[in-house]
Amino acid sequence: MQKKLDDGHPIQKVELHKPKGAIGYVMKISLEPGQAKLYVKLQLGSGKIIGRSFHYSNRND
Repeated sequence: MQKKLDDGHPIQKVELHKPKGAIGYVMKISLEPGQAKLYVKLQLGSGKIIGRSFHYSNRND
């Protein structure tokens, strides 16, 4: 993950539903050509990075 961030991989700021109004960050990472992207959602809190969601993306964006 750190390498992707260091390389300037796009990251999207999103509003979380839980806790309502908190900010999260989403990355969609290509692992292999022709395969679904890996969806990663993170939240910053209490001086830590919190992993919120990790799964294959079901969207083609």
